[in-house]
Amino acid sequence: MRKKISLLLIIFLFSICSSVGQSVDQSKNMTSIRISIANTSNNPHFSKQEKLKEIWGVFRNDKLHEVRLRYQELDSEAWNSEYYDMNFEGDLYVFKNKYKNSIRFLEPKIDIQQIYGKKIECPNSKQLKTIIRKDSVIFNFKLECLGNDIQRDIPVRTDLGVPAKYAGDLKKLCSAIEKQIAEISSVANIDSIVVFRGVVDVSGDMSSLILEAGEQSVFSDAVRYALNSPQRPKKLREPKLWVPARIERGPVKSNIRIYARLNKGGSVTVSTTRLLGTISVWE
Repeated sequence: MRKKISLLLIIFLFSICSSVGQSVDQSKNMTSIRISIANTSNNPHFSKQEKLKEIWGVFRNDKLHEVRLRYQELDSEAWNSEYYDMNFEGDLYVFKNKYKNSIRFLEPKIDIQQIYGKKIECPNSKQLKTIIRKDSVIFNFKLECLGNDIQRDIPVRTDLGVPAKYAGDLKKLCSAIEKQIAEISSVANIDSIVVFRGVVDVSGDMSSLILEAGEQSVFSDAVRYALNSPQRPKKLREPKLWVPARIERGPVKSNIRIYARLNKGGSVTVSTTRLLGTISVWE
C-alpha cells in the first residue's frame, strides 16, 4: 500500500511540476510543497470521537517529533488540542499507551531536495507535516534551516510560549521520593513508570493531578505526595511549587505532565513537560 501511495505521489508531483514551479523564499532559505490525497485509513478514530477533526504529525528528517489531535465543538470556531511532544518521555509514554500504534501516519518517500534541485545542509532541514482528516491526508513538505533551539531538540520556548514547570529542585524531589520508597519492604510487581497530568493555574497552584499512565501503587502514591500533597504542612507549600506557563500576554492556566521512573537500585528519575504545545486545558 505504501509503495502504491509513494508512486502515485511521485507521478502527481511531476505532473504538476510545471504549474507549481519553484516556490523558494531566498530570504528564509525555504522551499515548500503541499499535496492532498484521498485516504480513510484512520476513520475509526473519527467515528469514535465526532469532535475530532484533524490529527497532525510533524516529522523532521523522517523522525516523528510531535502529534496533535484537534477537536472542535459543533457550531463553534474554537479548537482544542491534545498535544504530544515525542521528544519528551512522558508524552511519548502516554501516547503509546493510549493509542497503541493505531494512528497510521503515511510517510511518502519523496526527495523534495531532488525535485527542486535544491540542497540545504543543516540539522532538521527536511520537514513534513501530515494532516489527517476523515477522508483525506494533506502533506506539507518543507525545506528550511531552523533556529539553533529547534536544531538542539531542547527549545526553551515555542512560538506559543513556555510551559509550566516545577519551581524547586527536581533532584531534591527525586531524593524525597527515594527516601519514602526505601522505607517500603518490597517494591516488586509495581509499575516502575508512571505519568501524572496536572493543571497549573496562573497563581502557580496545582488545581488538579491525575494518574494518566501506570497503575496506582506505593510508587505512584509517593510521587503524588511529593508533587502536591494535601497533607503537606502549609509552611512547606510556600513559596509556590509551580511556575505557570507563559505566553505573550502573560501567565496562563495549562496542563503539565510529570514523568517518574523507579530505576533498578531504588533511584528515581523525574521530568516534566518540555514544550508548550497548546493552552487547551484537560482537567
